[in-house]
Amino acid sequence: MIIDAHAHIGKINKVTYEKSKDMILTSMAKYHVSFSLISNGDANEFTSKGYKVRNQKSQIQASQETLDFVKAHPDKLGALLWCKPHFETADAELERFIQENRAFIYGLKFHPFGSKVAADDPRMEPYYKLAFKYQLPILIHTATDRCSSILLFENAAKKHPELTFIAAHMELISDNQEAIRVVHDNPNVYGDTAWVPTKIARQTIRVCGSKKLMFGTDNPVDGYETLNHPFYKSYRSHSFKKLVGNAKYERLMGRNAIKVYKLPISFKP
Repeated sequence: MIIDAHAHIGKINKVTYEKSKDMILTSMAKYHVSFSLISNGDANEFTSKGYKVRNQKSQIQASQETLDFVKAHPDKLGALLWCKPHFETADAELERFIQENRAFIYGLKFHPFGSKVAADDPRMEPYYKLAFKYQLPILIHTATDRCSSILLFENAAKKHPELTFIAAHMELISDNQEAIRVVHDNPNVYGDTAWVPTKIARQTIRVCGSKKLMFGTDNPVDGYETLNHPFYKSYRSHSFKKLVGNAKYERLMGRNAIKVYKLPISFKP
């Protein structure tokens, strides 16, 4: 069984919202992914060049689109709500939405680069309160840009030991070493493998233990064949499984996500 703990719908790169839904389901079937946790990139607040996204969708609009897709395929998909801390906040409307749909929502998603709001920014605090109230893990994009630094992520994790944090990408565009330290040093921090080489995954398991890392891909950021990228092809390979060992491999590829996100599914070897 493979669980993808970091996937998307919506506009990511050249992928459009409608096409992304077909890409998710088609690629999952082709590459034997049993379950994916998805968030909606249409909630992004700023472009890659730093401009405000025009005609952007609200948190609720983007979350409703995510939820509609999840409800149509609840045995295959779960929702992570992509939040907008720059232009919005964790208000009563968002809390109501979570209350009414909690059975399909497994966590909150933040993209500091796309929001220009770091993990330890005071504007994140209302979301952290909401996450604690509803026991929702928090997936945060980490990278080497100013807002996405793993050190700012660590500040938030240390300030909120009552919450569960997942460092998406293990600090993208880095050697991942500081991220490995952060995952090791903080009991409430986990990592995912989106664009993380298998050699770094093996190192993370060796240093941090086999319960602190989970498989994630950013699917379908590169289209229908994202899951066949050499990075992810190598994760599915027999040689990698043999190097890691069966029990550790099962935790990485599914069991850890089930435990951290409290997914209502049983792992099938």
